[in-house]
Amino acid sequence: MNQEPQRKIGIISDIHSNLSALETIVITLRRRGVKEYLCLGDIVGYGPEPNECLEFIQELPLLAIVAGNHDRAAIFPEEAENFSPDARQAIFWTGRELTPQNKEFLQQLKPVITWENFTLVHGSPRPNWYYRQYLHTKEELASVINDFFTPVCLFGHTHIQTLFWGRHNLDDKSRMFSSKITNNDGSENIHPGQIYSLNIQSHLPEAPIKYIINPGSVGQPRDNNPQAAAAIFYPENPAIEFIRLDYDIATTQRLIGQKRLPGLLANRLNFGQ
Repeated sequence: MNQEPQRKIGIISDIHSNLSALETIVITLRRRGVKEYLCLGDIVGYGPEPNECLEFIQELPLLAIVAGNHDRAAIFPEEAENFSPDARQAIFWTGRELTPQNKEFLQQLKPVITWENFTLVHGSPRPNWYYRQYLHTKEELASVINDFFTPVCLFGHTHIQTLFWGRHNLDDKSRMFSSKITNNDGSENIHPGQIYSLNIQSHLPEAPIKYIINPGSVGQPRDNNPQAAAAIFYPENPAIEFIRLDYDIATTQRLIGQKRLPGLLANRLNFGQ
């Protein structure tokens, strides 16, 4: 008897108007059997093809999607106040470029969504910090464990692939994997293609071990690896797999130049920074 293929869900984040990277990720995920997607925001910003990326995303079979800080700033320019000069220039350009339909799509996106066993946010599950907090370290990740009430929190914003499990207080049950190790806190390197099993409990005990996962950035990685990043979730036997793929960086860089966006935004793609 033929066994039914296992369900696979693609997790994508931080596309940043990089259509070449987005197409590469989705084509590969489709070949891998992915038929549904979760998106953690920042579809636009930095890159040269905001409308094209938004229209591509809206054609995907999305299970859930949340807004990122660049998605917000594209329609509410005052929210770009703390952006770097290059990021601010790019987001103001993006706001002028967006079609009315795509602006309307961005306006209806929420900052946080609960879907099945997942809490989806862009930056942090902490109320009122959804767009402002970066979660890089074990301590920062553990500090938000009590800010969500599902077994798993999915986030983006750092542009770094991350898998953390633990409790609010770091103990011997805590463990962290990252695609960019920045300190000596015992974090381990993520290995793309490896399957990481998740012990997801739908009914959480009083002091549960929870998971916090970042799929990395599709369109602007910041872990010193220029490859596009994403993840696949396997819900039937809960597990996560991190993906890295080469894409046509030169095409995106050429378009950044044609649109007269800051040159740094093109150069950084070579280095994954």
